[in-house]
Amino acid sequence: MDAPSAPSRTELGKARDAIAAFLIEKDIPAQIADGDTQAKRDIDVELVFPDMCFRPSTLSIPSTHPAAAAYETVRKEIMELIDQTLQDKWCGLSLHLLGLVKERSDPTVVVYLLPYTVADWGGLAALIQGLLPPGESINVEFLPGSFAFTLDGR
Repeated sequence: MDAPSAPSRTELGKARDAIAAFLIEKDIPAQIADGDTQAKRDIDVELVFPDMCFRPSTLSIPSTHPAAAAYETVRKEIMELIDQTLQDKWCGLSLHLLGLVKERSDPTVVVYLLPYTVADWGGLAALIQGLLPPGESINVEFLPGSFAFTLDGR
């Protein structure tokens, strides 16, 4: 199976313009704007190709992986930091291999968040990484939603 390909910039521009014109023709911006005359003229169209978006997999990490031992030494401190920063806006914390396939995945502290949570993600990631033992190469990611475990890995 061939990898999906995106249309050219010119094709995307024409598609965006056509969609915007259609929405304006149907008076959709006016329905959304609720009296804002500038918003009635402005509409932003974003085209997304889901098959081409990065959707990482959270894969199990063996207990013998060096990152597992490093994570366990600071897990409690990470939880305390997340509690102080996010309060009740997070719903899980775990160490996973994160990537598209296990062979090319990196050890990653994954913080699961409630949807629409807003925070200084770069700053919080830096604070979490600062708790890890020096020399450890462990990433930090924040993912919205909860997680479920399945027996067949799907």
